[in-house]
Amino acid sequence: MVLSADLIGQTNGGPIKRLRLRGLDEPFRNEEICVLHPIEEVEPDDIPELDLAHPGRVARFQLLMDSSRLGLAPGDDRLVSSTRSRIEFEPYQQFPSLRALELPRPRLLIADDVGLGKTIEAGLILRELNARRRAARILIVCPASIIEQWQTELSSKFGFQFKIFDSDGVAEARRSLEVGTNPWSAEPRVIASVDFIKRREGAFRELSASRWDVIIIDEAHHLASGNDDEMTDRFRLARWLATENTGALLLLTATPHDGYDENFKALLSLLEPSLIVPGRDLKYEQYRRHMVRRLKRHVRLQDGSPKFVEREPVQALGVPLPAEEAAL
Repeated sequence: MVLSADLIGQTNGGPIKRLRLRGLDEPFRNEEICVLHPIEEVEPDDIPELDLAHPGRVARFQLLMDSSRLGLAPGDDRLVSSTRSRIEFEPYQQFPSLRALELPRPRLLIADDVGLGKTIEAGLILRELNARRRAARILIVCPASIIEQWQTELSSKFGFQFKIFDSDGVAEARRSLEVGTNPWSAEPRVIASVDFIKRREGAFRELSASRWDVIIIDEAHHLASGNDDEMTDRFRLARWLATENTGALLLLTATPHDGYDENFKALLSLLEPSLIVPGRDLKYEQYRRHMVRRLKRHVRLQDGSPKFVEREPVQALGVPLPAEEAAL
C-alpha cells in the first residue's frame, strides 16, 4: 500500500518520486520502506579482467594476490605434512588431522591409547594448519614433568621451535623485550605447565591478554578431576582458554572418561558447549565428530593382522609369607 508520494527531482525521463510503502501481506505485514520511482538507469563500468601483466590499482592487485593464495592453499580433503617430513608416520596417526580439517573449527579430543603417539598426532595437525596459515601462534599446556619432552618432539620431528615459559623462561623473555611488553603476546610458540599459568596472581594475568591460533592441552583429564580447589582452578583456566583465547583446540588424554559422566561432559563442553544438552544423557552421536578414540587392538596392518602384540592374560601369582610376616 502506498502511504505517500513526494516529488524529489526531475530527469530527462520525467519526475522522480519517493514512495512510502507499507506491506499488507506476510511476512512483511505492516513494515514500511521508502523507494524511488522510477529507478534510474545506471551504465555499468567496464572492468577489465585481472591480469598480472596489467595489475592496475593497488586494491585490485591485492585482490588478485589474495585469489592466487587461495588457489594455492591445499584443500581440507588432503594432507601435506606426511610428504614434507623427515620421518615416516604411521597411517593411523594421520587420521586425527583429517578429522580436524573436516570441522569448521578444529576442536578435537584425541583420546588414543598409551603408546599410539598422541604427541605425533597433535604435531601433524599443527603442520597441516601451519600449511594453511592457521597456526602462527601456538600455546601448549601440559604437566611440568613433560614440558621438555614436548619441546624435543616438536623440534626433532616437525621443526617447530618452542620456548618454555616457566618463571625463568618468562623472566628471560622479558629481559629481551622493551619495558612493558607482554612476553606472552610477543612469543609466537610457547609451552607452559598448567600449574604455572592457572594462578590468577601469576602468569594468568598476562596470558589473558594474548590471543592464540591453536591451543593444545595435554593430560586433559586432570582439568575436571582432583579435589574441589584444584578442579576449580584448572577447569576455570581451561574454560577460559577454550572459549576466549583460541579458535583451534586440541585436548589430549589416554583416559577421557574417569567413570564420572559429569567430568566427561565438562571436557566435551570445552570443545563445543552445544555438544552437551542439559538434563539429557550423553550419546556418542552427539560428540562423535569431535573425538578420536582408538586402543592398540583397534590398529591393524593392511593384511588385517594386529600391529601391536597383544598382552598376555593377567595371571595371579601366589606369594607365600614367612611365619613372622604372617603373624604381623
